[in-house]
Amino acid sequence: MEVIRGHTTLLMVGKEILYVEPIFLRSQQNHLPQLKKVVVVMRGKSFMEDTLEQSVKAAVAWHREHPGEAIPVPSIQPESHGSGRKS
Repeated sequence: MEVIRGHTTLLMVGKEILYVEPIFLRSQQNHLPQLKKVVVVMRGKSFMEDTLEQSVKAAVAWHREHPGEAIPVPSIQPESHGSGRKS
């Protein structure tokens, strides 16, 4: 069995941007990949279902139930390279 991650695609739903990535499985007997799951990420929260429609519905339903919940975004700290002085 081989897991194949499809290309990430952006999808606009209303004013929201969703990141969509299909997950395929390819068996040794059947070399044609089969769609097994679809991952949707909305505001930093991921949802994995069997179809695109189910994943989008799960994401939209969760965000309707939690409208004010903020998803924390990790901050990126600049790397420290010593004192900054050249010798």
